[in-house]
Amino acid sequence: MDFNEFAKTDPVQLFDELNKTQGKLFKRDTKIREQGRTIDKLRQDLANAEEDLSGVELLRDLAGVDVPAWLTSDKADREHRATPFLVLSDLHLDEIVSAAEMDNLNSYTRSIAEDRFQRVIDGTIELCSTYVSGLEFDGIVVALVGDIITGIIHEELAETNEATVPETIMHWTPIIASALKRLADHFGHVFVPCVDGNHDRTHKKIRMKKRAVSSNAWIIYNSLALLTADDDRIEFAITKSPEYRFDIYGTRFLLDHGDKFRGGGGVGGIYPPMLKWLTRKMNIPGRGFDIAVIGHWHQLIYHSNIFVNGSLKGYDEYARGMAFGFERPQQLLFFVTPENGVTMKTQVFADSEDEEWTN
Repeated sequence: MDFNEFAKTDPVQLFDELNKTQGKLFKRDTKIREQGRTIDKLRQDLANAEEDLSGVELLRDLAGVDVPAWLTSDKADREHRATPFLVLSDLHLDEIVSAAEMDNLNSYTRSIAEDRFQRVIDGTIELCSTYVSGLEFDGIVVALVGDIITGIIHEELAETNEATVPETIMHWTPIIASALKRLADHFGHVFVPCVDGNHDRTHKKIRMKKRAVSSNAWIIYNSLALLTADDDRIEFAITKSPEYRFDIYGTRFLLDHGDKFRGGGGVGGIYPPMLKWLTRKMNIPGRGFDIAVIGHWHQLIYHSNIFVNGSLKGYDEYARGMAFGFERPQQLLFFVTPENGVTMKTQVFADSEDEEWTN
């Protein structure tokens, strides 16, 4: 449009055309901004997907770890060497045991559990470095055998626990990861085989299908593996099975929480149902083992073919109400050698006369 035509144009018409042009430009700019936001979102989604995928692949690698080579070396090359085996189970973290309700037989809180857990780690290092001589350690096995947290499988636990389950997991996993790193500093290598427990479950009743992967233990163990993923001295075996088999210098071990058999009343205690379960397990074709390591029963027992762990919690309201025998808070520790298999067997006591409730 030349100047003469422009001069003859109605101003109102020019104004309308200007508004239409500005409207078109505004819509175009809006569309460009929307497309930009869409692109940014797609980029973020892609980054998140790549991060999630890397995490999944990492978990697959961690969960599928074979037994480390240092546990399977030939006996000829392993004279005067050994591997300590520490069992951590039935910690029942964040459960409350009331000293008043227990008539001062025991007490348990998060603070007490932190101190006891630290004593177990310190005690393991002290026992191995001060009271055992003449052996060179290839590393240490730290078996996580379930009931790490107490969970909310009963209403009274949901009402009295120190914290909710997510809070408990968030608080304790860094503490346990730090303990594993400390053990790695002392022993050089740490192998962590894991199985779930009955208190770890997320359902009201124990399930046979997808038991391990539906439990809080699955979250805890994989979180620990991720927290220590940058430390190649620490290796995990996280299985989807409720039990795990592995060898140390040719001695075959079975890990199981130990809640698969019932009974325990009468003069024989847990021995009749435990030995019946043990016999059945040992007779499964192609799945033999030399020693089963279990928890659950809060009684430290060394039998020829089965070891039962104690607990960090110690004597509680249930045990007292059922008139079970008193037992101090303790965790099982033994030593495996290439020449003789399991040799020295002991326990690490977790309690102290200086605990806050004793004052």
